[in-house]
Amino acid sequence: MWWHSHFNKVKTQTLFLDNISEEYLQATKICIENCGQDIVIASVYSPPRFTISADQYEEFYKSLGTRFLAAGDYNAKHTYWGSRLITPRGRTLFNSIAKMGLDVISSGEPTYWPSDRQKIPDVIDFGVTKNISRELVDVEASLDLSSDHSPTIVSFAFHKDTSYLSHI
Repeated sequence: MWWHSHFNKVKTQTLFLDNISEEYLQATKICIENCGQDIVIASVYSPPRFTISADQYEEFYKSLGTRFLAAGDYNAKHTYWGSRLITPRGRTLFNSIAKMGLDVISSGEPTYWPSDRQKIPDVIDFGVTKNISRELVDVEASLDLSSDHSPTIVSFAFHKDTSYLSHI
């Protein structure tokens, strides 16, 4: 995932937070301080060979605080974020997202391009958000294929008026 921000001359500060390194999920976190409204951004990788439970997803999202974007390679498929089918991992993740009242951002375009011609491209890279209005986030697919995953570009619009950050 590539991150891009429109700061509109708003004073911001970026803090590097602790990393999460479990066999089922790795994440690197930063916090952007914006007019007293902190936003945690986490880059996520969840290896496909390990099982991850609903409790583990929920514990991870709770660790990110009250406003966040956790985006990356979840290796989970669900039609809710644009995949063509639902896998058990995708169902578990979707149920955790729904239970916690979180949102998903995705371009809806394939992000995984398997080299095996028997496999079909699909969406497994996307973002999970909490308390970030969709109106201030733009998600675009990029076809820069430097690996078997294509980048997704996420842009934020930050303003001096921070009331927009919460869902209505």
